[in-house]
Amino acid sequence: MKRNLWARGLRIALMLSVLSGWMGLIPAAANSEAETTLTVHYKQKEGDATEWSLWVWGEGQNGERYAFTGEDEFGKVAVIKLPGEYRKVGVIVSTEDWKKDGGDRFVDIAGGSGELRIIGEGYVEDSAGRDVPYLWMIVAIVLIPAILHAMEYARSRKSEGAAGGSATAG
Repeated sequence: MKRNLWARGLRIALMLSVLSGWMGLIPAAANSEAETTLTVHYKQKEGDATEWSLWVWGEGQNGERYAFTGEDEFGKVAVIKLPGEYRKVGVIVSTEDWKKDGGDRFVDIAGGSGELRIIGEGYVEDSAGRDVPYLWMIVAIVLIPAILHAMEYARSRKSEGAAGGSATAG
């Protein structure tokens, strides 16, 4: 009886593991042949002579640098084959020394491939471009209270002067 229950339990466990693997419930071992293809079309900003390349990574993985491999009517093209299957891939247009053209971009992958079109902005110095909103926030945090304090001080001095002036006059 115990042997029969053990055999039945083993068969059920085996069937569940086969079915769950077949249905994708349990991730299967990485298929060495699986790959994700990403095509990036990049239109470089007019007058920008920077040598851009791509930093590309699959979701949850480390990235790697890829060069553009050709051109089409849109601009530069890179066809990248990443080992493994991904649902989302990240892309950064940058130089070897990490000057970025824009920020991180993400592509949803369907059926093992995805495509991205990027219109370049060119490199913008952080101190002159991207950090400006933060600079204004800092200026506002520091200057607005100082201005309000100065206005309150001036108002209080004016009311003291008005009150003191009428008391001496009377």
